[in-house]
Amino acid sequence: NSGVIHAGLYYKPESLKAKVCVNGAKRLTEWILERRLSYNKCGKVIVPTKPELDHQLDVLKERGISNGAEVEMIDSKTLCDMIPEARTSTNRALWSPNTAVINPKEVLQSLYKEINDMGIELILSANIVKLYKNNNQIITSSNEVINYGHFINCSGLEADRIAHMFSLGKQYRIIPFRGSYWQIKDTSKIKIKTNLYPVPDLNIPFLGVHFTPTTGINRIVTIGPTATLALGRENYQGLQSIEPILTLKNLTTITNQYIKNEGGFRRYVNEQSYLSILPFLVRSAQRLVPSIKS
Repeated sequence: NSGVIHAGLYYKPESLKAKVCVNGAKRLTEWILERRLSYNKCGKVIVPTKPELDHQLDVLKERGISNGAEVEMIDSKTLCDMIPEARTSTNRALWSPNTAVINPKEVLQSLYKEINDMGIELILSANIVKLYKNNNQIITSSNEVINYGHFINCSGLEADRIAHMFSLGKQYRIIPFRGSYWQIKDTSKIKIKTNLYPVPDLNIPFLGVHFTPTTGINRIVTIGPTATLALGRENYQGLQSIEPILTLKNLTTITNQYIKNEGGFRRYVNEQSYLSILPFLVRSAQRLVPSIKS
C-alpha cells in the first residue's frame, strides 16, 4: 500500500526517462502536498552490500546530481545515526533526503474524484475487444462503442497487447513478475524510519530487496519485494487469472535468456528465484540489516 517517489538516481542524465522521473517527482510531490494527502518525506539510503559494489555509489551520485536531485555521500557513523541496525560494507552510503513515501491508493482515489468533478468519464474493468484504426473507434467487452481523437496507451501490463492492435512493437512482449512483501512486527525493536536500499545492479531492471516505511500514524516497515514469474498478467495470488499459454511462452523466453546469459542474466535468476521462500528473503535482507530474523 505504499509507493516511493524517487528522484532520478537510476537513469543516465541524457535519457528521456531521467527528465521525466525528476520532473514527475517534483510535480507529484507538489500535487500531493496541495491536497494534504499522506506524505512521508523520510529520505532514502543506498548501501553497498559488497565491497565490489562501492563504485556504483559514485555512479548514482553523479547521475543524481546531473538530473537535479539532492544527494550526498555519508559515512558509517552518519548511517548509524540514521539507521542503527544498518550496515555498509565499505564505510560509505548514499543519502537522498528528498525521497518520499506516499499511499498510491489514496493518490488514485483523489485523482479519480478530481477527474469526475471535471466531467470526464472513466470506464473501469472493460477490455478492448475490437479496434478500428481507420475510424478511430474501439469496442469494449461490455459492447460500448468509443470514438477517440487521441489514443494514449498507458495500460500497464496490457500495454503490449494494445500496441499490437495498432501493429506497433510486435517484437516486444511483457513478461509479468509478481512481488511479495513481508513486514516487520510492531513488537520488533528494529525501527527503520527511512528507505533502505542495496546498491542495485544497473544492468537489471530490479532494485533488490529493500526496507520501506509506510505513511500514516502507525507506520509499518515492509521488506521486499520478491520477483517471481507470474502465471498471468493479472495473476496477483494463487491461481487467480492464470494464462497457461502465455506462461509457457514466457518460460521459453526466460530459458533462452538463461542459456545466452546476456548481461549476467543467469546469475540474477539464480539469486532471485529463491526470494519467494522466507529464509532466502531474510538472508537477502540481512545484507542490509544483519539483526533481522524471521
